[in-house]
Amino acid sequence: MQEYSSEIHKQIKLRRHFMHHYHTHFHKELEIIFMLEGSNNAIVNGTTYIIPEHSVFIVSSNAIHSYPKQSTTCNSILLIVDPNILVGSAAELSTANLNTPIWSDPERKSFVWPMIQYALEHGKNMSKDSFILLLSSIIAIVMDDTP
Repeated sequence: MQEYSSEIHKQIKLRRHFMHHYHTHFHKELEIIFMLEGSNNAIVNGTTYIIPEHSVFIVSSNAIHSYPKQSTTCNSILLIVDPNILVGSAAELSTANLNTPIWSDPERKSFVWPMIQYALEHGKNMSKDSFILLLSSIIAIVMDDTP
């Protein structure tokens, strides 16, 4: 399977991935991975995490992170968004100190998953304001439920 990328609005990028492998880097944008199937490893500020299936992984602004090469594939959505355009509690994510960057929903019972799918499928056709509100809602729900 191939990965694809689309820049929906200039400050928002959604990418479908089937294997993550990126060398150490950092950027001001938030990076959020929605792990649909499989799992992946990530290293953030020197700590190694396993991103399990049916979870959301959040990398804050300017965090040094990488995704080591893996032999298995995963099916995920990668969101890269400028934190300055988010609204409400989602806008606080760039400075939030989360105890863990992983939000897990192993049985996919949360209504976040249909919202994520909707953003992926319809984001290109939405106005920028509507899309920002949708993303901000998704992020705020995940943040509220993250320990």
